[in-house]
Amino acid sequence: MLESSNFPQDSPADLEMPMLSPSDETGSLLPIPYIKKYPNGIISRIYPFICQICNKIVNARRMDYDKRMIHAARHSKIKRYICPISDCGFRSLSRSDVVNHAQYKHQQNIDASNLIDITTAEEKTQLEKLVFKCFPEYMEILKDNPQYAEVVNDNEAERLYELQTQNGGAYEGHSSDSEAESSQLTVVKRRCYDFQFKLDAVEYAEKHGNKRKAAAFFDVTANEIRRWTKQKDELLKLKEAEGNKKRVKGGGRQKRKFPLEVKDGKSKLMKTSGSQEVKNQHAQISNVNPTDRIDDSNGQMLASILNYDQTYDKQAFLEDDFQ
Repeated sequence: MLESSNFPQDSPADLEMPMLSPSDETGSLLPIPYIKKYPNGIISRIYPFICQICNKIVNARRMDYDKRMIHAARHSKIKRYICPISDCGFRSLSRSDVVNHAQYKHQQNIDASNLIDITTAEEKTQLEKLVFKCFPEYMEILKDNPQYAEVVNDNEAERLYELQTQNGGAYEGHSSDSEAESSQLTVVKRRCYDFQFKLDAVEYAEKHGNKRKAAAFFDVTANEIRRWTKQKDELLKLKEAEGNKKRVKGGGRQKRKFPLEVKDGKSKLMKTSGSQEVKNQHAQISNVNPTDRIDDSNGQMLASILNYDQTYDKQAFLEDDFQ
C-alpha cells in the first residue's frame, strides 16, 4: 500500500530536465513546470498534472502521492478526519475544515497537527486505485522505483482486467491499430453533481461566509455556489422526493387551459387543458343546434353561433379570430 511519508524526494536528474511547456491532447499549452524552494532547503520542480476525471490541473512533484491523493479523494465520499469534540461526529476531507468547524460550531481552537487520519485500510486501497485512475501517468513514474513495483503491477493487472471486461474479452495484451488510435483519444466527461453535493457546498459556504472558499474546496466555480444557494429550497425538496427528478412537481410552467367561448357570433379560445378537448367541444357544437346548451367537464358552454355553416372547416374554426 502506498504511504505518502515513504516517498523519496525528487532526484537531481529531475531538476536538470528542460522546462518545456507541455500540451494536452487538444494541443493547448499547459502551465510550465517551475522550481520551488522549501524552507528546509529542499529544492523541487513542480509539474502540472491533469486529472482525467475532471480535467483540473494539480501542481505537484513527480513522486508526490499526497497531493494526488487529496485531489482524488474529492471524487469519492471518503472523509479522513473527524471532529475531536465528543458526540459531534463531523467528518471532513481536510484538517483545515475540521479546525474551522470546531471554531465556529463549538467555539474551540484545536491544533490541526493533533487530528488523526481515521481512514481505514479498505478506504486507503480505494483511494490508491482512484489516484491511478485520476493520474495514469503516475503509474509510469512509479515503475522506475522497484520499491513500488508490486503496487503498480497489481493496479496495472486490475486495469487490464477492467479493459478486457469492457471490450467483451477482446483484449489480449496487444492492441490493434484501431485500439491504439482510440487509446490516444481522451473522453472528457461532463461534470455532474447530485443533490447532496450541492447542499454540502451551500452549507460550507454559509458556515464560512465565503462562496469563493467553498468553490475552491469543492472544485467548482463561485457562480455555481451562488446558483445553488438560490436553489437551496428546491434542492431540499428534490432530495426528499422519490427518484431523480429535475424539478419538483408543479414547480415549472403551468399548463394552459383553453375552453371555447362564443361571443357576438365570433369564436374565441380561452384557457383549456389541451387541444384534444377543444376538438371534442367543436365536435359537440357541430352536432347540435346553435341555441342548445352543452354541458362538459369544464362547466356549461353556450353555443350561439349565428348562421352556422355545417361545412365549415374545423381547423379554420379553431384559428378563427384567435387572440
